[in-house]
Amino acid sequence: MAQQTQGVGSPIGNEAYNVISALQAKLEGLEAYRKYQQSGGQIWPRLTELDTQAVQLLSQELEQLVQQGKLRPAEPTRTPPVKPAATDVSCARFLRWSQTSTASLASAGG
Repeated sequence: MAQQTQGVGSPIGNEAYNVISALQAKLEGLEAYRKYQQSGGQIWPRLTELDTQAVQLLSQELEQLVQQGKLRPAEPTRTPPVKPAATDVSCARFLRWSQTSTASLASAGG
């Protein structure tokens, strides 16, 4: 007999969560490359370039999810559009921060 479980649900949709997680990993990678590059080596600038491109793509994808209202999962009872919540504003601030951080990391590495 299969046991049914009910979750509390997530305030973030699965697709948005995946994009945010990947974005976080790439930003952490860029910070690591910046540190490693100080020790020398030719691979770090190239990896920085590749991950910078990935951050830009992921940022664009997250922006699209926010604009399309896909940041949070849809609730079956909610039909009228809802004003953007603080989470949406925080996401927008995070995107602006990640883009400026990426630009400064890229200029420092290149």
